[in-house]
Amino acid sequence: MEWAIFQAKAKSINNAIQVALEYEAFQNDRRKHGTKLVRAVNENDNFDLKREIYLSEQVDDFSGRLAKIENNRKNKKIFFLLPLWGFGLAAYLYLRFKDTEKYKPYKRKKEIFLIDTVEGYQSFINTVRIEKVLGLDCEWVSFNGKRRPVALLQLATQLGQCALIRLDRMDSFPKSLQDILADKSILKVGVAVKEDGKKLHLDYGLVVKGCVDLRHVLNRVRGIYTCHSKGLQGQAESILGVMLDKSNHIRCGDWEADDLSQEQIEYAANDALVGVDIFMNLVLAKMWGKKPDINIEDIFTVVDESEFWTFTRSLIQGTVDVNVGGPWNSKNPAYKGPQLTNDEEISAKDKETRAYVLRQRPLYYNCYLLAPDGESLCTCDIKKAEWYIEKGLADKVNDDPFTVQLRFEPAGRPTSKDDYYLQEKENICVVCGSKDSYVRKQVVPKEYRRYFPPSLKDHASHDILLLCMSCHVRSTQYDTTLRYQLAEECNAPIDMGSGTKQLSDHDLQKVRSAAR
Repeated sequence: MEWAIFQAKAKSINNAIQVALEYEAFQNDRRKHGTKLVRAVNENDNFDLKREIYLSEQVDDFSGRLAKIENNRKNKKIFFLLPLWGFGLAAYLYLRFKDTEKYKPYKRKKEIFLIDTVEGYQSFINTVRIEKVLGLDCEWVSFNGKRRPVALLQLATQLGQCALIRLDRMDSFPKSLQDILADKSILKVGVAVKEDGKKLHLDYGLVVKGCVDLRHVLNRVRGIYTCHSKGLQGQAESILGVMLDKSNHIRCGDWEADDLSQEQIEYAANDALVGVDIFMNLVLAKMWGKKPDINIEDIFTVVDESEFWTFTRSLIQGTVDVNVGGPWNSKNPAYKGPQLTNDEEISAKDKETRAYVLRQRPLYYNCYLLAPDGESLCTCDIKKAEWYIEKGLADKVNDDPFTVQLRFEPAGRPTSKDDYYLQEKENICVVCGSKDSYVRKQVVPKEYRRYFPPSLKDHASHDILLLCMSCHVRSTQYDTTLRYQLAEECNAPIDMGSGTKQLSDHDLQKVRSAAR
């Protein structure tokens, strides 16, 4: 009956779909309100008007219903995906938990030395001197995203002794510590140990040599271990089958606190000790071609110690003092300048670079310059002495040693017989004493010297020194590291330093020299 009424009125409707929508709404209202609406429609003569009004209202309602249907579809998708996400998360947590179940916490026999004075270090030094490998790690505090100086240095031996040296509490460092860190024959092992050594140099001027990154060694022991991560934690799990406590509240704790907690002490000692254990295991695995099943503390009861260390030196060749992943990127905000190279790297660079021009003649000829009354004024270069003679300002009085006497009263005279200007100067490297292949070293780089007041730009004693090639390269690298440190502290850009390679036009240099 009702559908017949709507069909009859559909002739005056342009869109038959709207009639269908109207009928659907009518049926819904009928279910809600019973027969009241039907009677109202049958009894009302002005049905067309009411139907159009009613239809307009229902079309608006229908648009709202479409939006709800769309939202329901989206919700259904979310409700459908949520179980999948939950299942994936549960599976990951299960697998992760299952993996951790097979790793036992890292525990090993150890003796910890907490050191904050020079005197306290002496109790540890006697043990370290006979060691050929040390685990090394550092801890520091970051404030507002910026790293503060290293607060704690950890050194651990293969037998389980571990020194936790609170560098921030020490006014000075014992020479024995400096010698051990700089001794290349004592290997310092760990993950990113070269970067730790660089931090120690930047913060305290401590030179660290003999650094071996465990990731290098792992790359040379192929087919025995499978590490899901090459970090210290990942290697400890895969190689030692143990799990380190890497809780954030410890790892990111206050390492500058007055008193370190027992958790911090255990954490710091374990980080250094596990590095030694991993290293010894990797070397032994390479020797035997399989995973070693032996307590590291007892390793030299079954392996000849001399043979072990000979094999170790062969295994790590080319990895000592070498960063993982290539040189530092100068575009990296954390860049602090180039890394200090080891002696092998310097020797290789000497053969392939011409950045440094060796002197073709001595720097010091030790010619003597005398006052009119015969008093010695200073030693000087032979060219300077000959210039006085050519200008008629002095007379030659001796050939060996070449000596000239001034015809005029000098502006100043030496204050004592021990005056530096009267001493004979040797043409040797002032660092190592080498007599071969020396280069002039400017103590104050040119890019800084040019900003000095005129009174400080005058040549004075030790403005320029002689260094051999190897010492000059190393000194320049130290200078560059200091440049970057000063650039950061003083917010000053880095100029092109004197150590930078430059292309020179030799013909133009000759013209400039002639013009002078």
